[in-house]
Amino acid sequence: MDNGSNRQNCRLLYPDVIAELSGFFKDLCKRNNTGFYNIITPNGYLLSREIVDLLKNAGIKTFNITVDGPPFWHNRFRTHKNDKETFENIFNGIIRIVKTIPDAAINIRVNYNSKSFDSIYELFDLFPVEIRKRLFLFFRQIFGEKADQCPLAEKTPREQELYELAVQKGYRTYLGRTLWKIYPGLVRLRLRRIQG
Repeated sequence: MDNGSNRQNCRLLYPDVIAELSGFFKDLCKRNNTGFYNIITPNGYLLSREIVDLLKNAGIKTFNITVDGPPFWHNRFRTHKNDKETFENIFNGIIRIVKTIPDAAINIRVNYNSKSFDSIYELFDLFPVEIRKRLFLFFRQIFGEKADQCPLAEKTPREQELYELAVQKGYRTYLGRTLWKIYPGLVRLRLRRIQG
Protein backbone atom coordinates (compact mmCIF):
# COMPACT_ATOMS: atom_id res chain seq x y z
CA MET A 1 0.00 0.00 0.00
CA ASP A 2 1.33 3.40 -0.94
CA ASN A 3 1.37 5.80 1.98
CA GLY A 4 2.52 8.66 -0.24
CA SER A 5 6.19 8.44 0.67
CA ASN A 6 7.11 6.81 -2.65
CA ARG A 7 5.09 9.09 -4.88
CA GLN A 8 6.87 10.66 -7.79
CA ASN A 9 6.08 13.90 -9.51
CA CYS A 10 3.59 13.31 -12.28
CA ARG A 11 3.35 15.36 -15.42
CA LEU A 12 -0.04 16.30 -16.75
CA LEU A 13 1.09 15.48 -20.25
CA TYR A 14 3.13 12.42 -21.26
CA PRO A 15 3.92 13.23 -24.89
CA ASP A 16 6.00 10.10 -25.49
CA VAL A 17 3.13 7.85 -24.38
CA ILE A 18 0.65 9.89 -26.40
CA ALA A 19 2.87 9.58 -29.48
CA GLU A 20 3.24 5.83 -29.02
CA LEU A 21 -0.49 5.25 -28.51
CA SER A 22 -1.40 7.53 -31.41
CA GLY A 23 0.94 5.61 -33.70
CA PHE A 24 -0.53 2.29 -32.58
CA PHE A 25 -4.15 3.37 -33.11
CA LYS A 26 -3.36 5.13 -36.37
CA ASP A 27 -1.83 1.90 -37.74
CA LEU A 28 -4.73 -0.15 -36.40
CA CYS A 29 -7.25 2.12 -38.12
CA LYS A 30 -5.30 2.00 -41.37
CA ARG A 31 -5.18 -1.82 -41.31
CA ASN A 32 -8.94 -1.89 -40.74
CA ASN A 33 -9.68 0.70 -43.41
CA THR A 34 -11.21 3.22 -41.02
CA GLY A 35 -10.51 6.86 -40.30
CA PHE A 36 -8.28 8.04 -37.50
CA TYR A 37 -8.92 11.17 -35.48
CA ASN A 38 -7.42 12.21 -32.19
CA ILE A 39 -7.79 15.18 -29.93
CA ILE A 40 -5.87 16.29 -26.85
CA THR A 41 -6.79 18.49 -23.91
CA PRO A 42 -3.55 19.71 -22.35
CA ASN A 43 -3.50 22.40 -19.71
CA GLY A 44 -1.41 24.40 -22.19
CA TYR A 45 1.42 25.19 -19.81
CA LEU A 46 3.81 22.48 -21.03
CA LEU A 47 3.51 23.06 -24.77
CA SER A 48 7.20 23.57 -25.47
CA ARG A 49 8.63 23.43 -28.98
CA GLU A 50 9.76 19.82 -28.42
CA ILE A 51 6.36 18.67 -27.15
CA VAL A 52 4.47 20.38 -29.97
CA ASP A 53 6.81 18.74 -32.52
CA LEU A 54 6.21 15.36 -30.92
CA LEU A 55 2.43 15.88 -30.94
CA LYS A 56 2.62 16.94 -34.60
CA ASN A 57 4.50 13.76 -35.46
CA ALA A 58 1.84 11.79 -33.56
CA GLY A 59 -0.80 13.22 -35.88
CA ILE A 60 -2.65 15.25 -33.27
CA LYS A 61 -4.50 18.05 -35.00
CA THR A 62 -7.13 19.17 -32.52
CA PHE A 63 -6.35 20.77 -29.17
CA ASN A 64 -8.68 21.87 -26.37
CA ILE A 65 -7.05 24.50 -24.19
CA THR A 66 -8.61 26.56 -21.41
CA VAL A 67 -7.76 30.10 -20.41
CA ASP A 68 -9.33 31.81 -17.43
CA GLY A 69 -9.76 35.19 -19.08
CA PRO A 70 -7.10 37.73 -20.08
CA PRO A 71 -3.70 37.71 -18.32
CA PHE A 72 -4.71 39.62 -15.18
CA TRP A 73 -7.59 37.29 -14.32
CA HIS A 74 -6.04 34.11 -15.66
CA ASN A 75 -2.92 34.58 -13.55
CA ARG A 76 -5.04 35.23 -10.46
CA PHE A 77 -7.14 32.10 -11.00
CA ARG A 78 -4.52 29.70 -12.30
CA THR A 79 -1.01 29.94 -10.95
CA HIS A 80 1.79 27.44 -11.26
CA LYS A 81 2.69 25.39 -8.19
CA ASN A 82 5.67 27.74 -7.73
CA ASP A 83 3.37 30.80 -7.82
CA LYS A 84 4.51 31.61 -11.35
CA GLU A 85 2.08 33.22 -13.73
CA THR A 86 0.85 30.83 -16.42
CA PHE A 87 -0.95 32.91 -19.06
CA GLU A 88 2.12 33.76 -21.13
CA ASN A 89 3.22 30.11 -21.37
CA ILE A 90 -0.23 28.99 -22.46
CA PHE A 91 -0.57 31.89 -24.91
CA ASN A 92 2.83 31.09 -26.47
CA GLY A 93 1.94 27.39 -26.60
CA ILE A 94 -1.21 28.17 -28.60
CA ILE A 95 0.77 30.28 -31.07
CA ARG A 96 3.43 27.55 -31.28
CA ILE A 97 0.79 24.95 -32.21
CA VAL A 98 -0.61 27.17 -34.97
CA LYS A 99 2.85 27.80 -36.44
CA THR A 100 4.02 24.18 -36.13
CA ILE A 101 0.92 22.24 -37.16
CA PRO A 102 -0.58 23.98 -40.21
CA ASP A 103 -3.88 22.09 -40.15
CA ALA A 104 -4.40 22.12 -36.39
CA ALA A 105 -7.62 23.43 -34.89
CA ILE A 106 -7.45 24.90 -31.42
CA ASN A 107 -10.54 25.10 -29.25
CA ILE A 108 -10.09 27.73 -26.57
CA ARG A 109 -12.56 27.66 -23.73
CA VAL A 110 -12.57 31.02 -22.02
CA ASN A 111 -13.68 30.70 -18.41
CA TYR A 112 -15.21 33.65 -16.59
CA ASN A 113 -17.03 34.61 -13.45
CA SER A 114 -19.07 37.68 -12.56
CA LYS A 115 -15.92 39.67 -11.74
CA SER A 116 -13.93 38.73 -14.83
CA PHE A 117 -16.69 38.75 -17.47
CA ASP A 118 -16.23 42.35 -18.62
CA SER A 119 -12.53 41.76 -19.24
CA ILE A 120 -13.06 38.89 -21.72
CA TYR A 121 -13.04 41.42 -24.55
CA GLU A 122 -9.34 42.10 -23.86
CA LEU A 123 -8.51 38.60 -25.11
CA PHE A 124 -9.75 39.32 -28.62
CA ASP A 125 -6.89 41.65 -29.49
CA LEU A 126 -4.10 39.55 -27.94
CA PHE A 127 -3.84 36.88 -30.62
CA PRO A 128 -2.30 37.88 -33.97
CA VAL A 129 -4.92 38.52 -36.65
CA GLU A 130 -3.38 36.00 -39.04
CA ILE A 131 -3.98 33.04 -36.69
CA ARG A 132 -7.44 33.90 -35.38
CA LYS A 133 -9.24 31.89 -38.06
CA ARG A 134 -7.62 28.77 -36.57
CA LEU A 135 -8.89 29.48 -33.05
CA PHE A 136 -12.37 28.38 -31.99
CA LEU A 137 -13.59 30.32 -28.95
CA PHE A 138 -16.36 29.47 -26.55
CA PHE A 139 -17.17 30.90 -23.16
CA ARG A 140 -18.11 29.21 -19.89
CA GLN A 141 -19.08 30.40 -16.44
CA ILE A 142 -16.91 28.86 -13.75
CA PHE A 143 -15.87 29.02 -10.12
CA GLY A 144 -19.05 27.67 -8.58
CA GLU A 145 -21.20 30.77 -8.92
CA LYS A 146 -24.93 30.36 -9.05
CA ALA A 147 -26.27 30.94 -12.53
CA ASP A 148 -28.11 34.10 -11.51
CA GLN A 149 -24.92 35.74 -10.19
CA CYS A 150 -23.26 35.93 -13.57
CA PRO A 151 -24.11 38.41 -16.32
CA LEU A 152 -24.49 35.81 -19.07
CA ALA A 153 -26.95 33.73 -17.09
CA GLU A 154 -29.58 36.43 -17.17
CA LYS A 155 -28.58 38.65 -20.06
CA THR A 156 -28.24 36.54 -23.19
CA PRO A 157 -27.78 39.62 -25.40
CA ARG A 158 -24.39 40.12 -23.69
CA GLU A 159 -23.40 36.59 -24.60
CA GLN A 160 -24.56 37.12 -28.17
CA GLU A 161 -22.47 40.29 -28.30
CA LEU A 162 -19.45 38.38 -27.09
CA TYR A 163 -19.77 35.70 -29.79
CA GLU A 164 -20.52 38.27 -32.48
CA LEU A 165 -17.45 40.31 -31.56
CA ALA A 166 -15.30 37.17 -31.60
CA VAL A 167 -16.51 36.43 -35.15
CA GLN A 168 -15.98 40.06 -36.23
CA LYS A 169 -12.42 39.92 -34.86
CA GLY A 170 -11.71 36.89 -37.07
CA TYR A 171 -12.17 34.03 -34.60
CA ARG A 172 -14.35 31.02 -35.11
CA THR A 173 -16.87 29.98 -32.50
CA TYR A 174 -18.53 26.75 -31.53
CA LEU A 175 -22.16 27.35 -30.87
CA GLY A 176 -24.43 24.42 -30.21
CA ARG A 177 -27.72 24.13 -32.05
CA THR A 178 -29.56 25.60 -29.09
CA LEU A 179 -27.46 28.75 -29.21
CA TRP A 180 -27.94 29.05 -32.97
CA LYS A 181 -31.68 29.09 -32.36
CA ILE A 182 -31.35 31.67 -29.60
CA TYR A 183 -29.03 33.94 -31.59
CA PRO A 184 -30.34 34.28 -35.16
CA GLY A 185 -28.37 37.55 -35.43
CA LEU A 186 -25.14 35.60 -35.17
CA VAL A 187 -26.30 33.25 -37.93
CA ARG A 188 -27.00 36.26 -40.17
CA LEU A 189 -23.57 37.71 -39.35
CA ARG A 190 -21.88 34.42 -40.32
CA LEU A 191 -23.86 34.20 -43.55
CA ARG A 192 -22.81 37.75 -44.48
CA ARG A 193 -19.16 36.82 -43.87
CA ILE A 194 -19.46 33.64 -45.97
CA GLN A 195 -21.18 35.47 -48.82
CA GLY A 196 -18.52 38.16 -48.64
